[in-house]
Order: sequence, then structure tokens, then C-alpha cells
Amino acid sequence: MTNSTSCPVCNNTCSLEATSCPKCGHPFQKYKESSKNRKLKLIGLIVGGLWIVGIVTYVVYSFAFAKSNLNIKAALILNSGNAQPVSRTKFNLVKIDLPGLAKESGLSPSDLNEDNVTKLEESAAKHIIATVTSDFEGKAVFDNVPKGDYIIYCRAGGLGYRHSVVWLFPVKVNGSSEAILLDQNNAFYSFSF
Repeated sequence: MTNSTSCPVCNNTCSLEATSCPKCGHPFQKYKESSKNRKLKLIGLIVGGLWIVGIVTYVVYSFAFAKSNLNIKAALILNSGNAQPVSRTKFNLVKIDLPGLAKESGLSPSDLNEDNVTKLEESAAKHIIATVTSDFEGKAVFDNVPKGDYIIYCRAGGLGYRHSVVWLFPVKVNGSSEAILLDQNNAFYSFSF
């Protein structure tokens, strides 16, 4: 017989159209269906597993490597009480925290004062990872900043402002956008003239 198959139980030669073996009665159709069902279940498990792995990877990546925008607005308060935007000024994002900056500068945390601002600025300059320039309203944005501890470093002011300031402002980025207001009250060093 050319259209024949062997029974998996008794090896009797049977027609392909037979639903069971005429000798032992073993059902062919159920055997073929269960084999087909097993293959479909295996494919379903593989596809489902890949979906789960993809979702878990996305969630872990989103939380572990979340990035933030740091929105800065800087102004100096004049003697008149009006705010003068710190416009067209470079702001630097520094990848180090204040204790690390003090240590690298050869200073103790108690030495973090205006007397040592030059040493701190020199050390901060070595760790700059991004620089932005403020617009005419004193606004600047650092885009896509990874989680971590940073310092916003800027020297601003001069005769036009009647103030000179240095910001070494610590920032902890945690995955959400941050809004930071800078003025001479939170400056590391501020001098009026």
C-alpha cells in the first residue's frame, strides 16, 4: 500500500485514512492531534516566554537607566528687589558630589567655603560632562541626565549685575525631571559691589 502508515503500538501496516489500527485498535487521529497540540503548546509557551522576558527587560531598563531633564532658571536679585535673569551664561553639569569635590581638592567638608572657591572650581572643571548656555530669561535645560549625584557649576555676574556668584549646587537625579532655581541666596559664593 502506498498510502499506508505503521501503527506505533503493534507496527501493523494501516491505511492513512484509518482512524485506528484494525489489529490492535490504537487510535491514529487522537495520536496525530495530541502530537500537533503539543507542538502548538510548545510554540505558545516560547512566544509567551519571550513576551514576558521583553516586558521584564523594558521595566528593569526603564527604572535602572531612567534619565531626567534638569531645568534651570537663574537670576540675581538686585538691590531694587527686581530679578535680573542670568542670561547667555554657561552652566556645567559636573559628575561628582560636594564631598568628593572637597576630597579631590584636598579640603575637608568644613573647608567648603568662599576662601577655597578657586580650588573647588579647578576640581569641578575636571568632571564636567555637559555644558548648556542659558537663554535671555536665564533658563537652561540639561537633557537626558542619568540617575546619580551631580553638581551644577557656574560662575556668573559682573558689573552689569552688580553681583558676582559661583554656584556649586548639588543635585540628586532620581529619574524624574527636576526644576532648579538659582539665585545668590543658594550660591556657593556671592559678592555684591
